[in-house]
Amino acid sequence: MSTATTPAESAAETADLLGREQFAGSVLVLLGIMHAAQGIAAFTSGGVYTRVDYAYAYNLDAWGWGLLGLGGVVAGIGLGLLLDQEWARILGILVALFSALVNFMLIPQFPVWALLVIALDVAVVWAITVVIARSRPV
Repeated sequence: MSTATTPAESAAETADLLGREQFAGSVLVLLGIMHAAQGIAAFTSGGVYTRVDYAYAYNLDAWGWGLLGLGGVVAGIGLGLLLDQEWARILGILVALFSALVNFMLIPQFPVWALLVIALDVAVVWAITVVIARSRPV
């Protein structure tokens, strides 16, 4: 019994992997823009963030600048994935996990928003790990 793949199957697998990688890159660019917008909202005096009694206390100005920086890094790695860069795969996983942790800290202020971003981060990690696992030689 032969397990060799036909050229059509190989092309379909390549297209599937590329689609997953493009999805992850697009979502990371979107998440980067969302983080940057959250950062700008945190250090401007618009009253977007409210002070709540929470186990984790943080300075909103520092939090805002951190989110703005994280947004730039996340979007940059997303662009790297869109350009099919190998380095962006591992960094994409790491930055998505860090983004999920950051948004966990934001659950008291924005529960629905933070959980949505965490779900997108999980989808990015899944998509990239599938690409990495399937692109390894057997």
